[in-house]
Amino acid sequence: MPSAAFEDAAQLLPRTRYLQDVCAQPDALRGVVSAYGSGGGVFAAWRRDWVAAGKPLLVLTGMGASLFAAQVAATHLTQSGVFALAVPTSTLLSDLWPGLPENAFTVIVSQSGESVEVKELLGRLYRRPVLAVTNFQDSTLATAVDRAALMRVAPDLSVAVKTYTGTIALLLLLAAELVSGDRRPIAEELSRAASLIEEWLPRWEAQVKEIAGHLGRPHFTNLLGNGVGEATAVEAALLFKEGAKLASEGMAGAQFRHGSVEVVDHDHVTVYFIPGGDGAERQLAVSGAQELVGLGGRVITIGPGEWSGEARPFAHIAVPPMAYPAGTITEIVPVQFLAAYLARLGGFETGAFRNTGPVITARPGEAQ
Repeated sequence: MPSAAFEDAAQLLPRTRYLQDVCAQPDALRGVVSAYGSGGGVFAAWRRDWVAAGKPLLVLTGMGASLFAAQVAATHLTQSGVFALAVPTSTLLSDLWPGLPENAFTVIVSQSGESVEVKELLGRLYRRPVLAVTNFQDSTLATAVDRAALMRVAPDLSVAVKTYTGTIALLLLLAAELVSGDRRPIAEELSRAASLIEEWLPRWEAQVKEIAGHLGRPHFTNLLGNGVGEATAVEAALLFKEGAKLASEGMAGAQFRHGSVEVVDHDHVTVYFIPGGDGAERQLAVSGAQELVGLGGRVITIGPGEWSGEARPFAHIAVPPMAYPAGTITEIVPVQFLAAYLARLGGFETGAFRNTGPVITARPGEAQ
């Protein structure tokens, strides 16, 4: 007989603003590709300056979801032979900024352009080359620098959803420009991601509402990924905390085995992001998920195709086969749905803040 939790989650949720944002991501992605998918513009100008400077260190910085989107781009840049770091803006302010090379090129990412840490960093630029990535032309960030790339994505009024995936898309187009000067391949992949998300949205929501009903409200959840997928894991953990009010932690899957694995028991929940292909990262993720299943944990895997391992997880959510880094855009969408249905089980509206609002103008302990 179905549990009460299953009955509670059995119907599709009303189209709240949060879920409208989830379902609006295909069009938001297409908008970013339309604006930045071809040559020229601010990206080409920034690349010319960067090449003329000798291709120095790239520092991508932001807070929250903006940082995690920057982490996707920085990992991809490094894997492509460009030395790049993704650093929280608060870390730059506290101890790292003075030690960075003065010729480092900095990408400051802030959806609002008004985050308190970003505004403080702007006062310390000292003529450093900076590209602003933001959503608002009249924001403090956009007006304080010489070059800005505007997402022009309708803002998320609560939890970052389409502004998160839109930021990833924009930064990957920037990365393609810096690596090769040719954005067309990644633009095509991002357009494909938009179409696939549009196609898969109904099946993801149907599957996720059933998983949520059987899962209930977990006491604690770890979300794990490797390589570029680590950024998905930390963003997914933020969605669980901010959107569903659930204690969670995101980290590298390999790092989890170093001590943290001791928390695994029959009550523990893990969401493990499994990359496509047949490379070492996929094998690492599959073996890591199988190990956690063997330890008795409830494991939800998210990745292309059906589960092929011997030890079956609690649930497997299939996503369309897409190579990283564009695959980070498709694999986060089922978690966006899952956060909404888990919030419903706790009596919460996804994205409604109970302890604070969006952290834009105040540091911890200061009034909003």
